[in-house]
Amino acid sequence: MRSRLLCATVLSASLCTPALSGAEVVMLGDFSRYSSLPQEPWQLVRFEDNIPATQYGLRQHQGVAAVEARAEAAMALLARPLQVDLDQTPVLCWRWWVDSPIEQADMTTKAGDDYAARVYVTFDLPDSAMSLGTRMKLGLARTLQLAIASDSDNTGVQTGALFADLHLVTAEAPCRFPAAAASPSNSNNLTDTNGN
Repeated sequence: MRSRLLCATVLSASLCTPALSGAEVVMLGDFSRYSSLPQEPWQLVRFEDNIPATQYGLRQHQGVAAVEARAEAAMALLARPLQVDLDQTPVLCWRWWVDSPIEQADMTTKAGDDYAARVYVTFDLPDSAMSLGTRMKLGLARTLQLAIASDSDNTGVQTGALFADLHLVTAEAPCRFPAAAASPSNSNNLTDTNGN
């Protein structure tokens, strides 16, 4: 199985109210503390009721607590609000393991606009900084601040990924990933990639 680094997508840009000053690490996704998902502060966000929702659950992978996303002709985000001082912790780190890239994906067409894994970040810009068209397109997205997703509603294929260890660090600090324990029984042909 070939390995492919998938891109993080920035939907829009929003600066939040400072909440954690002087922090070196701001944990966004320590999934070991949840018994199920969605659970506060995480929420399921659907854009169209007639499209099945991506299913999200919890799973251990190589000793790491992760969110498992499963999409079969489906789309929904798992999102959470966030207030953070980006001057203090501007670097987003995460780990993900992808079943495999969607071969039919073609981001230049609506019919191919799907992905096995994506991390979204939104920022709250003042309305005066955006055109009316941009404000309308981002209406719902601007209420979100960090989201993960697997999406296959356009291609109709089955895909999935695991997401873990989402956190913010200072510009000088390395990402902080706990050591993963080797566990061949949990590998399930997942491609291992780290994001930052």
